[in-house]
Amino acid sequence: MKEKGASFPKSFVSSSTEDTIEFGKKFGFFINTLPTTKGARIVSLCGDLGAGKTTLTKGVALAFGIKKKITSPTFVLMKRFPTKTHYSTLVHIDAYRLSSFKDLHSLEIEKILNDSHSIILIEWIKNISSKKIKPFCVVTLKHKKDRTRLITTKIKK
Repeated sequence: MKEKGASFPKSFVSSSTEDTIEFGKKFGFFINTLPTTKGARIVSLCGDLGAGKTTLTKGVALAFGIKKKITSPTFVLMKRFPTKTHYSTLVHIDAYRLSSFKDLHSLEIEKILNDSHSIILIEWIKNISSKKIKPFCVVTLKHKKDRTRLITTKIKK
C-alpha cells in the first residue's frame, strides 16, 4: 500500500488476538506517517461479526498513544479518543445497527468529517454509505478455515 512515499503490507495472516493487535499498531503507525488532508482520514473496517475489527482498532489506538480500554461502540455507535499525534482525535464508529448516513446526524458527524485532525475508523460502513464518507483505506478481515484471519488493506484513490 502506498500513499506519498509511505508503504504498508497489503496482506497479513493473523494467528491470534495479539497478532491482530500488533498489525493494528503497525497500521496506526503507518497512518501517523501520512499528512493531514482537507477533512478527516477515514478507514473502513470490513469483516463478519467476530472477525477482529475492534481488536485491530485496539492496536491502532495504541499507535496513537491511547491507553484507554477499547471496546466496540455497537450500542453507543461512536467513541472519541484524544491522541498524542498530529491527528488529535481517533473516532471509532460501529454502524452495524444503522440503516443510513442520517442516523449519524445526532452525533455531529458533519463536524467530525470536516476535521482534518481526526482519523475515523468505521465498522459496517456499507450501512451508512454516503458521498460524504470517502475512506482512504479499506481493511478487510476474513476468517480462514485454519482459525487464522486474513487481513488485507487497500488504499483507495
